[in-house]
Amino acid sequence: DELRCLETFGSTAYSSFSNDGTLILPRYNDPVLGLRILVESLAKLKRLDDVERCISENIDRELRKIAEMEQAKTLAKLEKRRNKAGNTGHRRNATSMGLDAAEEKLKDFRIHMKSLLTSFGSVMLRLSHLAQILRHRITSDPNVRTPSYSDPTSALHGVLVAATVTMQREIKSFLHGCLSEDEKLDSAFQTMRMVTPSMMGTLGKSSRNIASTSNVQSNGQGIFSLGIINDASLASSLREKYSQNLSIATRSSVMRMSAKEYVLEVLCPRTGVVPQISHALTFRKSISVWTKECSDLKGELAIVTHEDTSSPVYNATTEETALDYLDKIIQNTLLPMMQDAATNGTIHALERPDAFDPISGVGIYNSSVKGKKIKVDMCAACQVLYSSTGPLFSALPKLPRGGEMYIPLVGALENAIRLFLSRVKQRILDLCDGKKAFQLLEERHSRHVTKLSSDMEARRPFTQLWNSYFDEDFGGLNSNVSTPTGRSGINPISPPAVDTKSKRIPDDDRSGRLTLTTGVGAADQLQREQESFEEEVSHLMELLNFTDPRYGGLFKLSTEEEFLKAVSLSHSLLKLASSFERRLKPKQSTWSKTVTAPRTLRDSIKEIRMHGLRLAKFCRMEVLLQTVQRMSTIYQSSSLTAKDAVRLPTSVNSLGEYLSTISDQIRENGGNKIAAYALSSLEQYVPLFLMETVRNIAVGDGLPHGFKISLHGVEALDKCCSVLYRDLKSATGFENSFWDEAVAADAFDRAASYVALMEFDMDELMSHWRNNRSEFTDDDYRIMFAMSGPNRKGDIQKYAALKERM
Repeated sequence: DELRCLETFGSTAYSSFSNDGTLILPRYNDPVLGLRILVESLAKLKRLDDVERCISENIDRELRKIAEMEQAKTLAKLEKRRNKAGNTGHRRNATSMGLDAAEEKLKDFRIHMKSLLTSFGSVMLRLSHLAQILRHRITSDPNVRTPSYSDPTSALHGVLVAATVTMQREIKSFLHGCLSEDEKLDSAFQTMRMVTPSMMGTLGKSSRNIASTSNVQSNGQGIFSLGIINDASLASSLREKYSQNLSIATRSSVMRMSAKEYVLEVLCPRTGVVPQISHALTFRKSISVWTKECSDLKGELAIVTHEDTSSPVYNATTEETALDYLDKIIQNTLLPMMQDAATNGTIHALERPDAFDPISGVGIYNSSVKGKKIKVDMCAACQVLYSSTGPLFSALPKLPRGGEMYIPLVGALENAIRLFLSRVKQRILDLCDGKKAFQLLEERHSRHVTKLSSDMEARRPFTQLWNSYFDEDFGGLNSNVSTPTGRSGINPISPPAVDTKSKRIPDDDRSGRLTLTTGVGAADQLQREQESFEEEVSHLMELLNFTDPRYGGLFKLSTEEEFLKAVSLSHSLLKLASSFERRLKPKQSTWSKTVTAPRTLRDSIKEIRMHGLRLAKFCRMEVLLQTVQRMSTIYQSSSLTAKDAVRLPTSVNSLGEYLSTISDQIRENGGNKIAAYALSSLEQYVPLFLMETVRNIAVGDGLPHGFKISLHGVEALDKCCSVLYRDLKSATGFENSFWDEAVAADAFDRAASYVALMEFDMDELMSHWRNNRSEFTDDDYRIMFAMSGPNRKGDIQKYAALKERM
């Protein structure tokens, strides 16, 4: 059928020749069909011996043309974007595109490399198809004589080797321009400034005289040909030269450039990218995948055509591959440099006297940020650790896991983090050791967490704190980046045995974050929160013993400076752990799989997170202790016995001032998240402390001789409920606060109701008990019936009689 089509095409005179008499060759949409017809035609012409010679003579030139076409395409894209940016006045924004700034600058380089590898991959696939068809034709027909091929099963092997060598040279030439291993050139790039096309439009307009232009031309050799200047005053005179370079870089001239010249004279000046060794990591993954696919294609061809893979000729190489070239640079130059930077940077940061001190930022009383979310920077040590280890984290997914480069890289990261953690542990002990809040959370000698610390993690505020910092799933790292996990530019010779997989990954569930209210109603949620609160209070009963003579001396509290340093360090550690985990996640892709990071590295990051949460709980307990210390003296206030007017106890005013001040200070030093957690649950504890005050007054323990609460005193206690509710709500009225309106309303209503029982006469108290027996416990009602208030005389027997009748 194929030959008949070809013969029919050749016998039709009118369709075989154009108007000028040239022969019109047939075109095929299927390249394999075209190759089969070509081989069959050459077999009939007895020219199969000439295939390898003809291709070998032209392979270098043809591959160079492909590289030239890709250079011209990339130039056209750059020109189109530059013209569009000039017309609209917009530039690409790396943040809006969701990429790092460094990766965004190299986007044009990566696109060009991807296009080049795809084109070369297509050539390798066509040559492999040709070799397969040719070998089959020779071995299947004993009448075919091919003296040029000593072994028919390895026909065109030399062509494939030559093509591979040429491709590797082209790729390495491009890489050499991007990496710039010349130390003099590299140092010049680091000390000088690149003038990009976007900078040209922003510089001031000045006269463009020939003398200044010629001066730049005379000095514009080497690095100056890339548009680099030492002084900004030279920019105006350089614009003319730069414009000339842009106009000279036409399609024809670009196509004549070598890959290295194209990088240094076109891509770098137009994108503002400085050639650096660190760029090797950007290209390694794509080149690794391409090399693996070419190797698989070579092995598949050998299997299909029964080629001898044990022959020395089969595995002989005459050229260093681009992947080996990159790996040598990474292993010998780049990785040691990054490891030293991470280690030395961390050590220098930890040796600073202000390594863990808070970073002062925007004032909280600034009208533009008051009440809103404040961005608080990490402490200096955390910032340096994050920035110095950034190159190492970015290199992790680009290197083969478990190889000679990967293990030392992970080791350097672990060493830097472990060194940082050793100082963090000592810093935490310096700030917290000996404090009452720390003793409540951890055992003194073993440092094991107490039951209170575990119950705090079951509370809703802790879940909210966790979600505010760690609101995404922790994905990890690819297990082996050398193995392509998605579609490639080179299709296999044989068709797939099964259908291709769907782009949707059924097991890719991203709903693993901690839930708060899923499937729980408002009443059930309130009940569950009350139960968890009571469980937490069961470990803090010593705080409610206001009448203990040594009560005030039992608490060793932090100073304001120590507390704010703990707040800042807690925020810094949590933010650092969250940033590290985000770095370990693979970039989102429809073809990506669930992968894991090295366990030891994940454990180190988890330890940073653990210390951040540890300090956050310390800050919450410290605020609670400061609150209860101020409220523990309300029951002794003389305002409660006043008969002439209603006056608030001084400790209530002191608590309101403290809550307002500490809220602002925590937000300024630790941000809204830490402030929200530190002030959380106070809407339950403050009413609890008020009720405990009422119990102490009713029982009479620790009260001065002759103390008797007046009606004005009861009204003062009732006013304390409303004033503290207002102060607490004002202190937590910032953005993303954990204030729970339903919980606060329920708790303060119960406290106000309990205060109101003090002014009831006996009949009103008995009626209230009949209608609201479940509002308070039996012990609370027993205390009220035994209390002699302003309008009644205590009689516990009446309560006992009521209980018997009910």
